[in-house]
Amino acid sequence: SNSFPFPYDEERVIFLTDEYKNTSWQLEDYINTPGPDGTPPFDPTPSAGLLCLYDEKALGPVTSSCSMDSSGQGFNLDFEPGKVYRLRIICGSTFAPFVFSIDQHELQLVSADYSPLDGNTWVKGIPIAVGPGVTIRVPSS
Repeated sequence: SNSFPFPYDEERVIFLTDEYKNTSWQLEDYINTPGPDGTPPFDPTPSAGLLCLYDEKALGPVTSSCSMDSSGQGFNLDFEPGKVYRLRIICGSTFAPFVFSIDQHELQLVSADYSPLDGNTWVKGIPIAVGPGVTIRVPSS
């Protein structure tokens, strides 16, 4: 078991991002162009969300596995019962915020934006937008 200062059995790095059919230049023009009432229009809707899993043990040191979802149904990650997982959640989206959750599990927040937390906060889901990310522990049942 590893410690961090919270013990865990395995670690996974999860990268969340959005995908657009437009170029970044087109998205910037869209956001910076005033709408009819003089205010910028709302952010465009992404064509898909991506969840990339970086797992050195299973995939190799610089290999990732990405899943794309545009249905809103979510992604499947496999966890072994009885293990505690440390998940490093990173959001690199352009505009879209995400809510990361695991069905039927509470998540223990142990760090946010590179700062350790006391581990007393348990949540059902983590709203996350562009930024350094959070680290959570997931006791698998």
